[in-house]
Amino acid sequence: MKGLRGTALDPFGRAEVRRVERALPGEYRAIIETVLTTLAPATHDTAVAIGELPDQIRGYEAIKLENVKRFRDAARQLMATLN
Repeated sequence: MKGLRGTALDPFGRAEVRRVERALPGEYRAIIETVLTTLAPATHDTAVAIGELPDQIRGYEAIKLENVKRFRDAARQLMATLN
């Protein structure tokens, strides 16, 4: 059954938590690419804080979704301080 993971036949792949998990790497990469364009000695601490944000995303199902929400809120706030 491992061969079905990530395919159209994956029975659990349509769950909200799985869709969010698949979207997170792209979101994080976009955030980091934006941070790197504004990286300077004055923004170093904020950039490090943004880089550490994914460590908050833990848990299963509803807990993970709540942690993703916190991650996105914190990222939005920190990104606002960079601009």
